[in-house]
Amino acid sequence: MYKDGLKSINMVVENDIHRATLRGIMKAQAKAKANGFSDVLYLDSIHNRYLEEVSTANIFVVKVGERLVPVEELFDADEVFCCVNDVFVLPVGNITLNGKRNEQLRTINHGANGGLWREWICGISTALLSTCNIQMGLIEDKMGWTTLLN
Repeated sequence: MYKDGLKSINMVVENDIHRATLRGIMKAQAKAKANGFSDVLYLDSIHNRYLEEVSTANIFVVKVGERLVPVEELFDADEVFCCVNDVFVLPVGNITLNGKRNEQLRTINHGANGGLWREWICGISTALLSTCNIQMGLIEDKMGWTTLLN
């Protein structure tokens, strides 16, 4: 589970270190944490331009179609979120690329309680959140996806 719970995360795009390199994740994560970021968004190692993944999750950028997404398009996305095994859907509040921070991402309604995950206001992440509510037993499982363990 993330230290800050399910609040939106503040990511930085890593231009020099790639996720699959020797000690790549640890070095980039330490650098990001030291600069106040929650996580690192890695680019592909061939072109150093296309989104690959976050240190701890897969990244989803909501646009029409499925294709490689150039990092420059992050600021034009309709919605950005991560999917992680332990928390399911994690909102991205802002992303920093080459020192430029985008805080215009439409992911969370930052209410009085700090933008908890139940206050999401976007389309795709809201639809995915409903499956998380099934998993947590908050809504009825009409598909038979869950099994109650004693």
